[in-house]
Amino acid sequence: MLISCSENATKETVKEEKIATEKATEFGKQNYAVVWKWKTDDKELVDANLVDQANQLTELWKDGVIENAYFETQPTSNSFDNYPGISFFIKATTEENAKMILDEMIFVQKGISEYLLYPVGTRWLGRKEEAKQSGHKTWVSVWSTGVDHNSKASKKEVEDNAQAQTDAIMELWKTGVIENVYFDIEGTQTRNKVTDFVMFINANSESEARDVMNSLPFYKKNIAHYQLFSVGVFWMGEYESE
Repeated sequence: MLISCSENATKETVKEEKIATEKATEFGKQNYAVVWKWKTDDKELVDANLVDQANQLTELWKDGVIENAYFETQPTSNSFDNYPGISFFIKATTEENAKMILDEMIFVQKGISEYLLYPVGTRWLGRKEEAKQSGHKTWVSVWSTGVDHNSKASKKEVEDNAQAQTDAIMELWKTGVIENVYFDIEGTQTRNKVTDFVMFINANSESEARDVMNSLPFYKKNIAHYQLFSVGVFWMGEYESE
C-alpha cells in the first residue's frame, strides 16, 4: 500500500510502522496467521487434552511466539460442540519453523486439530482503546491484490489509489472499527506467497463487516479482493511481563 513512502502519513502511522518494523528486524522473524480446524468428534479426547493445549498456548504467548489471538464460540462451519475455534499470529524465522512449533502442540500430535498457515506481512496497526470497549464480534479480512503485477498501468493504478486506501484504513482504525492490521508492501507490487494485507473488523454482523471492507478504495476500484472469516472475540494481544 506504499504507506511508508507517503509524505502525508500521520504521526500515529509512522509511530506504529516504526514499532512493527523494529520488532520484525530485532527478531528476524516473519508473521504467520494460524487458523485451527477440528479433526475429531471425540469429546473425551478433547477434554483430556484441553488443559495441556491451553498451557502450551499460554507459554508460547508469554515467550512472544504468538500474539493477537481470537476465539469463536458461536456456531460456524468449523464448530465442534461448545469448544471455541482459535486463531492467532505466530512469529517464526521461516514457514517451516512455524510448522515445527505448531506440530509440537498436543492437539496436533493427537490428531485433535489441524491448522492452516498464512504468511502475512509486518504488523502496521495494533488495537485502539475504542476497539477494546466496543463489545462487538470480530471478523478478519484476508486481502490479495488482483491486478496484473507485470502491467505498468496496473501498478500506476495501485500507486494512484494507495494514499486514499491508507487514509480510509487510518480513519477506521482511529475509531476502533478495525484493528491489528498486517500488510506486505511488496505484495501490492509483485506477486509473492505473502498475503497482501490482513485486518480485523469489529461489527455487529457479517453484513456490517462486509460493508466496511467494501467501502475501501482498493475494493471499489477492483484493485484487491478479500475473503472474510468470523473469529469471534479478541482474547490475547502481546504478552507484557510485569
